[in-house]
Amino acid sequence: MWLALTRAVLVLSGIAVQLVLVSYLGDSGYGAYSTVMSVTVLFGVFSHLNLQLLLAREVALKPEQAGRYLGESLLAVIAASIPTTVLVVVYMWLADGRPEMIWLSIPASLGMAALSLGLVLQGVLQGLRRMRSFPTANLLGRSVLLFGTLGVLALGFGLGPVFWVQAAALLVTAVVMLGAFIGGLGLPSLPSLRGTWDLIRRSVPFMLNRLYGAIYLASDVLVVAWFHADAEVGIYRIASLLLIQLAVLSGVLVDAIYPGMAKAAQDPDELGDQVSFGVRILLLTSVPIAVGGMCTASGLIELALDDSFQAAVPAMLVLLPILPVRFLNHFAGSALSAVGRQPERTRGTFYAAIFNVAANLALVPFLGALGAAITTLVTEILLCAFLWWRAGMSVQGVRILGPTLKIGVAAAIMAAVVLGLQLLPIPVNVLIQVAVGAAVFVPVTWVLKTWRLGDVRRLGRI
Repeated sequence: MWLALTRAVLVLSGIAVQLVLVSYLGDSGYGAYSTVMSVTVLFGVFSHLNLQLLLAREVALKPEQAGRYLGESLLAVIAASIPTTVLVVVYMWLADGRPEMIWLSIPASLGMAALSLGLVLQGVLQGLRRMRSFPTANLLGRSVLLFGTLGVLALGFGLGPVFWVQAAALLVTAVVMLGAFIGGLGLPSLPSLRGTWDLIRRSVPFMLNRLYGAIYLASDVLVVAWFHADAEVGIYRIASLLLIQLAVLSGVLVDAIYPGMAKAAQDPDELGDQVSFGVRILLLTSVPIAVGGMCTASGLIELALDDSFQAAVPAMLVLLPILPVRFLNHFAGSALSAVGRQPERTRGTFYAAIFNVAANLALVPFLGALGAAITTLVTEILLCAFLWWRAGMSVQGVRILGPTLKIGVAAAIMAAVVLGLQLLPIPVNVLIQVAVGAAVFVPVTWVLKTWRLGDVRRLGRI
């Protein structure tokens, strides 16, 4: 429940902030913002080291060591954030060269350092199953982000203050979670250099996986920025807005079930049951959003922004089908991590990064944002096939085909109804279309027995 509330806060506030930025900055200004953020996310892997996944697993297995793990991980990310900031600034200097973009990279990097602190705190608290502070921490942080962003933009300030507000908001989130840890368990232990170095060494497979993922997730924006103006970057980011924000939802179930998968790694039946349940819930969540979004893409753009951004619709139609694939990718990768096969996950993400960069270089110069969308879709499908192939060697009895077919049938019926509303002689508001689509999908999936009330109770327990 606490993770679900946290993800809801993240998704809703994230969409709100991005819409504010697009509205005030336009496609060119939003493109510049997106370029800096993509560079920061790419190099930010060296700041947070993807430690939260390792921490969640280790603390779940050794809860009495939580204070030591937290102290060592905080020292690790603080030390790693310094060279990371240098890397970001140097990249912007060499790849872009505009003074304003170089200066923007400094507060953006500090924001990544604050995010890194929050991520390791989240990993430790998740391993302890003490997640009550997550919604409060994220709500406070996102409130600072949303209202601070609105304030600086309304007053006519540029992107610099926007990034400073973002850094402050992420720091607030981290401080609240640190307070929750101290309040429940006391101060974290003083870190030892040997223990910190050992933690960093053990995080390498997790970090490499995140690095390769960051490469293929950021390469589309960066390659578009190399060959096209800021406006084209802005169009692509507008098209991917729903995908980026809604992909966070997969973490609700994945993060909640991950400690249980780690504990059940030696129990094939229990592990298979948990993975099957997760797959079904992820598909029930993502498929209707993807299909419904495709049916109403133009109306959603018009509702959220205005008709001047309709150029983003073609790329948006290509990107939305990625949502369920990305959900399944995340879950398959987490299953591999839970059973101690992180190198397999890292290898798949490495292959995806190489393919995606090459495909972007081939298509983006000619097709721009649409080319980046196509390469992202193909990359996600190939990565999904690889991860589930490797996961199938360790996780037995996973049921995927049956639920997928049933949910696909329900989504097709929903799509037919929504598209039928658009053919009526009287225009139907896009929000009504969305509501009708949901009202169709939920009972149809019930009739097809893809969910039951017991599933809701089980979600509440985890």
